[in-house]
Order: sequence, then structure tokens, then C-alpha cells
Amino acid sequence: MSKPGPCYELAGSPPTIPEQPLAPTLTRKNSNGSLSREVWELPTEETYLEALLRDIFCNDYAEMRFGPIIEGAAYEIRPPGPPKFISMFDGYMTVMFDNGGHFHLCIGEHTASPPDLRARRKPGYACLFVATPATANRVYGVLK
Repeated sequence: MSKPGPCYELAGSPPTIPEQPLAPTLTRKNSNGSLSREVWELPTEETYLEALLRDIFCNDYAEMRFGPIIEGAAYEIRPPGPPKFISMFDGYMTVMFDNGGHFHLCIGEHTASPPDLRARRKPGYACLFVATPATANRVYGVLK
């Protein structure tokens, strides 16, 4: 884990990210045999995802773009700076920026929801991927 950023000071001690295997769980190759994508499956436990996302938003905000990908749209939002704070409440992570912009992401059990919604909101799969398109730089991503 990188050196803690200012959001850890407001949130308390950062959780530890467990070690992951070095070898990807999936690799894909282009028709010419060159590597196009590597995927590492990640744990979906709330404590793991919280530690990972805190680390990414606190330490990599200057180089990152984030946002949901939904049918018909893909958002690529650039953080205005490091988070002002990151908090957790009832399974939802809130990331707040200095300009007042913020978002909520369900990464755990949301007990205020009915059981059918809990199952849909809680992450069922998470992975880190590295894509190497033929015409662009490498792309890194975390999927929920």
C-alpha cells in the first residue's frame, strides 16, 4: 500500500490490503498472439474493497479516471484533487472532494434495504484488469 493520503487522517487507520497472487487469473490474447488483457480476481469482502478503493483514491487521484459503465454510457470522471474524506456507512462508501462533489458506492451489506435489493447492490464480483489496446497506452481498471 502506498503512503497514506490526507483522507486516512480523517478516516482513522487504513485497513491492510491482503496479498494477491502475482499471476493473473485470466489472460486474453489478440489474433496476432500479443497480450490484450490480464485479469486478477479480487475478494469482494467490504474490508478488502474499502482498503483498495481508499488506497486508489488517496494515492492515485491525479492519474485516475473513474465512473460507472452502464448500457449506453461510460463515465470517465477526473477527481479535482485528493478526497476531502472517505467514510463508510451501512455498506456504502462515500468519497467527498473539496468542491463538494461526492459519490456513494455500495461495497458491502446495506442492511436498510430489503433482502432482494441487498443481493443486487452488494458486489458479487470484483477484479483488477490491465488492457493493452493495439493503438493506445495500457489501461488499468477495477470492476465491481
